[in-house]
Amino acid sequence: MNKFKIILALVLVLALGTMSVACLDDGKQSSNEGSGQATNDPATFDPSSVASAGDRDAIALTLGDLAFTAGDVEDMYDDYVYYLTQYGMSEPTTDEDIASTLDIALQEIVSSNALIWQAGLQGIELSEDELAEVDAAVNTHETDLIDAYREDILSSATEELTDAELEQQVMEAIETDVMANVGCTFGDYLELYRDYCTEDAINAKVEKVFIDAYEVADSDVADWYNTTLEAQRSSFEEDALAYRTQANAYYTDPSAVPALFTPDGFVCVQLIEIKPEGTLEDSYTANKTSMTALEAEYGKLALTGSNPDRLAAIEAEYATLKAAVDATYALYIKDAKTAAQEAYAKLQAGEDFVSVMNEYSTAEADTQMQEKGTLLYTLASDSAFASEVWGAAAAMPVGTNSTIIEVDGAFYIVKVLSLETAGSMDLAANKDAITAAARAELGDAAWTDQVSAWTQEAMDIAVYYPETYAYVGH
Repeated sequence: MNKFKIILALVLVLALGTMSVACLDDGKQSSNEGSGQATNDPATFDPSSVASAGDRDAIALTLGDLAFTAGDVEDMYDDYVYYLTQYGMSEPTTDEDIASTLDIALQEIVSSNALIWQAGLQGIELSEDELAEVDAAVNTHETDLIDAYREDILSSATEELTDAELEQQVMEAIETDVMANVGCTFGDYLELYRDYCTEDAINAKVEKVFIDAYEVADSDVADWYNTTLEAQRSSFEEDALAYRTQANAYYTDPSAVPALFTPDGFVCVQLIEIKPEGTLEDSYTANKTSMTALEAEYGKLALTGSNPDRLAAIEAEYATLKAAVDATYALYIKDAKTAAQEAYAKLQAGEDFVSVMNEYSTAEADTQMQEKGTLLYTLASDSAFASEVWGAAAAMPVGTNSTIIEVDGAFYIVKVLSLETAGSMDLAANKDAITAAARAELGDAAWTDQVSAWTQEAMDIAVYYPETYAYVGH
């Protein structure tokens, strides 16, 4: 694993986020007072009077009880400029461009901390268990980095290293790369990463508190139902298989949107699938290749009618190869075929399909999903199933199962469990499920609107001290 890519990936995660990439005091609880005149306008300063450097610890802006230093502003500005240059754009040099870029950096600081500010207003804090999860995330992050460097050093080592030598080289490499690419010691970086994880957890908790308290009216549920139903109807009538995707998504994740509309042509099937273990012997492929070559040679000779001796020799050699191929193949599928015959015999004797399926099927699929059944589209070829399986299921009555179907060495027995009733899901009969889906989707939209409102409010109340960060960019 490329070490610089590891560090760059970390910078990508952390940059333009809630903490500075350069490992300096984040300033959020700094006691330094802002110098100069406070203002709600982040750009009310005269660039011509800018000093070449400033006090990085001076308060540059406040958002309620949160305080950010000129160093925070400078770091955010530098991060933004870095990404401009990475995408081929020029670094800002004119006063106008610098002021514009600085304004973006200031807005990013405020907007990325809007939820932290709200958490303070609402008294939302992380519990001991949630703080423990942050600790675990940081520990995992540290371990993953060290493991990646250890693997890299071991793979490129030219001589055997003792455990102590290996660990020393690992830590030296990490310290060097972090300092070069992030700008601090590894220990300081991990503390910043802890800040990042903590703030991310607080943001998530603010969202959870909002979503948990969100209530949806019956009229909103009805409006959502009608809108979603018509959207699904249009989609599924154009692409019937999209219905199966929606239905399966809801089955695997009950928080997903259910399929409110069912198009014509779907049945629910259960499938016993028995595949041979292992792989065919190499001789099988080699003999098949030889047979193909003989077929081509035989065809050319047969067209001219010449060299009957060679034709006879080809026929004999081909028969020998075919016998070997058939024997190899028969041995390969023997156990699977026997199992399929046993399974079918039990079904014929009246045993429950699910019981037989659980005993014999080798399909790597969710057991509950197999027992519930799989949707199969009957009005056109369904690529989710082998054509032979699809053809059998599409022609079978509900409640019946097929005989053994062999496809490329695998054996199938399919049962049509039920016919999916075409039409719309009834709102009244499925009120709980539909309300839950509506609440989840409308709640997400309401959350997005609330974040926008809080962000704008944060922008409005933020207090700036332009003189403290006027040097940034110059």
